[in-house]
Amino acid sequence: MTHITISNGQITAKTLCQPTSLTDQRHRQLANEGHFPPPKLGLYQFEATVHGLLRYYRNKNNKTKASISDERFKKLRAERKLVELDLEKSTDKVLDADEVKSEWLNIILIARQKFLGLENKISTRLAFNDEQRVGLRKEIEETLTELGKPMLYDRSKK
Repeated sequence: MTHITISNGQITAKTLCQPTSLTDQRHRQLANEGHFPPPKLGLYQFEATVHGLLRYYRNKNNKTKASISDERFKKLRAERKLVELDLEKSTDKVLDADEVKSEWLNIILIARQKFLGLENKISTRLAFNDEQRVGLRKEIEETLTELGKPMLYDRSKK
């Protein structure tokens, strides 16, 4: 056990380092942060320094507990959201994005094929000449190209 020497209510920097396991530089940083008075001529005010160190460690401990509590709260919130999402999926209130995307791709491919087939149907029924047929094909392809361009939606309006 370490024996601490206190003289006139003061303790040397070296003596203070033994029970705290901190360096004198760290003690000075804590003093500069206002936890306790800074040393004068290498001597710390014993009582004020001990009280300051205890307050510092208590605050540090409380912050750690608060941080852990916040993390637990975030975890619980995330778990609740997952359960709610599963419930909504089971009642068909929410759809899987990949499945929706796959279905829409199929619909788009079918629509594209139908549009491209229009040229032959219309030009045959209306007895188009080659120039008219090429013009119709060009209009259909331009329309499909325009529809194929990505549309930017404002997602902030949800």
